[in-house]
Amino acid sequence: MGQPSSGFVLGVVVAGLCSAGSIGAGAERADAIPLIVIVHDRADVVPQILDQALKEAARIYLQLGVALKWHSDPARADAQAYSVQLIIQDKLRTTSHRTAKFQMGAAIGPGRDCKGTVYLFNDQVAEFSSSRRIQSALAMGTVIAHEIGHVLLQRKGHSPEGLMRAVLNGGDWERAAMGILLFAPDDAAIIRANTSSCRK
Repeated sequence: MGQPSSGFVLGVVVAGLCSAGSIGAGAERADAIPLIVIVHDRADVVPQILDQALKEAARIYLQLGVALKWHSDPARADAQAYSVQLIIQDKLRTTSHRTAKFQMGAAIGPGRDCKGTVYLFNDQVAEFSSSRRIQSALAMGTVIAHEIGHVLLQRKGHSPEGLMRAVLNGGDWERAAMGILLFAPDDAAIIRANTSSCRK
């Protein structure tokens, strides 16, 4: 893709798919475990970019049997499924815990009681996408999937391989563009088990 091979940090742990009536549109596996994501778009992201980003994140999760259901209304959170609040801010408001030039997202600790909160920083995504010549929707969807992964793994830290690596390099982004940057098998199994355990 022509970008440098130097990496960046997707986000750090710091302490609203696609079905009828929800944001976005897409196919779904019959055996997929539902995960409700309430999207709070405080950055007024271009609708086409946001829609494509949500579809990309949903595609990644569907590979491991988890169906992301995007909603903009908090009342749509289902008590019988894991729910995550996705807060899209216009800009990164703090530099604490920052370890790289771009911090595009953050998760507020591991998920607890089948709930969690993640942030996406629109200015960081835009700057990163422009500087690395990566489609904004691809970068945004990848970051959303990564940050939700922190919540669902229910542990701090990153993994040595796959989507949950702390630093993604040029090769990783090439794999993302080809649709093959996914969760490592161990992470995928944990995410599926933790999401499934929330079904009552």
